[in-house]
Amino acid sequence: MKNKVEVTKQQNCIHHWIIDPPDDHMSYGKCKRCGKVTEFYNAYISDLVNRAKLPDETPIQAID
Repeated sequence: MKNKVEVTKQQNCIHHWIIDPPDDHMSYGKCKRCGKVTEFYNAYISDLVNRAKLPDETPIQAID
């Protein structure tokens, strides 16, 4: 499991996240102090953006 520390103004909790093992592209995590539940990405955001499908483009032909 991974741990992540985060401070929030709403609850004044310094979260200690217990994150479920990777399952697909997201995992749930629960703070062991306050019980808050949130989702965590299992990949870097840049990896997810790079995998996004781009619209088909017409190839550009070289001008001689």
